[in-house]
Amino acid sequence: MKKIAIIIAGVFALIAALAVYPLFLADGGENTPLAVTLEGVETEFTLSAPLPETNETSYPVYRTTVSAATLESVEEVAGVFGMTGKAEVANQRTGEVRVVDDSKGELMRLSMYPASGALLYEIPDRQFPDLVEERPSLPARDEAIKIADAFLTERGERSPGAVVNAVEVDQRQEVWEAGGSEPEEVYDVTLAVRYGRALSGLPVYGDEMAVIIGDGGEVVGMVKCWREVEAAGEVEIIRAEEAYEDLKAGRTIRPLEVPGDARVSIEEIALGYWMEPRTIEQETVVPVWVFSGTAYHDGSGESYQAYVKAVE
Repeated sequence: MKKIAIIIAGVFALIAALAVYPLFLADGGENTPLAVTLEGVETEFTLSAPLPETNETSYPVYRTTVSAATLESVEEVAGVFGMTGKAEVANQRTGEVRVVDDSKGELMRLSMYPASGALLYEIPDRQFPDLVEERPSLPARDEAIKIADAFLTERGERSPGAVVNAVEVDQRQEVWEAGGSEPEEVYDVTLAVRYGRALSGLPVYGDEMAVIIGDGGEVVGMVKCWREVEAAGEVEIIRAEEAYEDLKAGRTIRPLEVPGDARVSIEEIALGYWMEPRTIEQETVVPVWVFSGTAYHDGSGESYQAYVKAVE
């Protein structure tokens, strides 16, 4: 019987760290800077948690700094990762600068994005294998963290303030027999060690820092969109009640990821900071209200999270 291999990417999405963005953002996606959208205004919202009171009426604002992403600087970074090759602009829209190296018998890629200084490293054939015939040997959680920390530190990419907030399956492959009702085999192909941080005691949303570990404990990928910041004064924030009204009106930072006729139960409300995706320039980092809960549609529920600007 014919067998079919199916890759399941990002099996356990880390909502708190990555929001609605995949680990490796597609170049074809359209992104805009911190702004509101009016999509999803027909969605029904209910509060299952009290609106929080905060004694603080102002919070710090931060100014960002990013690493240069010139042809020369990207080639230098590629050298740190053991790669050789000429850097080229791979995407005119995003400005992505890429080095491709196949001199060691397998393809390796390293990209940097000038808007954010983000860095993307991958060995595609090992990170996204077409077919897995034997169960990969993946490290236990503590060992995976040691591998990831060492990989980042050796390359000068271990940022101060970064803490591990998840070790989880990143790629999973299912092997199906044609006509079967369930997979014959399920293989965890890679693990992701993900990092997060806080600013002024508030979690940062939108950051990307993850090391991808494959068979035998080998690092097969890394992503880092982690703007360095410095304090730049304070800003007054709006009350949670005002932010909730903005949420119901559809004035969110990103489009609501639910059907317009869905029902959303808000179960947690908190403050945080928002970081833009890797292809978007961001000069300042300001607080946001984060609304988390469950979205119900067609009899099923899924995790929901939305971000509302906490400043006027």
